[in-house]
Amino acid sequence: MTASTWAIVIASGKDEMLDAETCTAFLSVNNRPVLSYCLTALEKCPEVDGVIIVAPKDRLEQVVSVIQMYGCHKVRKIVPGANTEYSSFQNCLKYADDDAGLFVLLEASRPGFRADDASALVKAGKKYGAVMAGQAIKDNTALVSKTGAIEDYPEAGTVWRYSLPMALKRDVLDKAATVIKRKKKNPKTLEEAIDLAGQEFRLAALDHLPQKIVTARDLDAVGHALASA
Repeated sequence: MTASTWAIVIASGKDEMLDAETCTAFLSVNNRPVLSYCLTALEKCPEVDGVIIVAPKDRLEQVVSVIQMYGCHKVRKIVPGANTEYSSFQNCLKYADDDAGLFVLLEASRPGFRADDASALVKAGKKYGAVMAGQAIKDNTALVSKTGAIEDYPEAGTVWRYSLPMALKRDVLDKAATVIKRKKKNPKTLEEAIDLAGQEFRLAALDHLPQKIVTARDLDAVGHALASA
């Protein structure tokens, strides 16, 4: 039997807040909730079988409204956010199907995420076990000291930008959980958890990295980019 692939959408936590009171996922971009963009992308991705959303406790009803409005039938569960990204993710795992073999983690605050991005991550995740989205920097680059003095010129194509989303195999996650329990560690992010397990990350090459909305200016820039796409 083929293992299923699940996506976990983070729409909760301080990294998903525009400010102390404004949750980015529920802002409007081009007359649509920010959250709706990644959900519709996952709905269109044939490799993704189910979706779980992590949201603030006081926003659960709004999430249901977005799901219904945009016909996001793959969403199986809405989970209240925990204190950290890692603990929120662990809470979600219990709601995925038993045959879930791969998980894609993404942030709602990156509405430029597309269905083909999800497909590329799933393909790379199945091959390597732990991948993050990446893009090679084509411009000239240099390694510099703290004073700005150039120390080296990296070879073309060896310096990449990277960010969420990421894709992780179930066995990699299980190994990380075992190591974390044995070492009595308390990682805040999935990246920290995977590093503790000694798992090597690979980068899945995307033709663009979805911009994260961090400021009001980002909101405008992302809106213009989505409108012209």
